[in-house]
Amino acid sequence: MLIEELDAFFDVPDSMIEKYYHEIMQHKVNNDRAAICASRDSAFLIIETLREDQDKLREPFYVNNFIKAQAMREAMKKLGVLYDA
Repeated sequence: MLIEELDAFFDVPDSMIEKYYHEIMQHKVNNDRAAICASRDSAFLIIETLREDQDKLREPFYVNNFIKAQAMREAMKKLGVLYDA
């Protein structure tokens, strides 16, 4: 899935989104609201940090973390828990 963010396109692998989808689905099935909130907070923190300091996106480590955070975000969106766990 191509995601446009920060005036660039990022290729977020569908397999990564599916991985997080199944992980977060387990938390949802188990009514583990704390784990869902922790995942969501982590993803948003990474995204917001890199939005504020876009120069870090020149380094592969930060690009990988950004893509993982976007995959988590997409998975949560699919599950309907992005804004409400």
